[in-house]
Amino acid sequence: MKKVAIEIWDTVDGVLVSLDDVLQSIEPEAQTCSWIAHDLDLVGSNDLISALRQRITWRQFRELAKGIDQVIEGTFIGSSENSDGTSTTVDPLIIIECFDTTFWKIEAPSLTIERLRVDFKDTRNS
Repeated sequence: MKKVAIEIWDTVDGVLVSLDDVLQSIEPEAQTCSWIAHDLDLVGSNDLISALRQRITWRQFRELAKGIDQVIEGTFIGSSENSDGTSTTVDPLIIIECFDTTFWKIEAPSLTIERLRVDFKDTRNS
């Protein structure tokens, strides 16, 4: 499936929109994925960071995201699951990256990207 990339620069009171806000917009496609995070720098508990570094379900990801005060840097990878329950990591379905608490970059199928363009005001092609 061909993926497209977009950047989200929206802020609320001068702070980048939250990971939870981004996840809410991508839910229809993302809920079929398993998730893992890399290169995390965020404001939240060490237990939270440790949990995100393990492969988790969409439901677990959404719950954990609610406990994150701020993502400074990080990459979140959503991979489709095979029929045997293992994840396909060769070609992830969705990649979410945060850069220096400045903007989000999301690489996803075009339908997901179009939804992000509607849900957020300050979006840019990447």
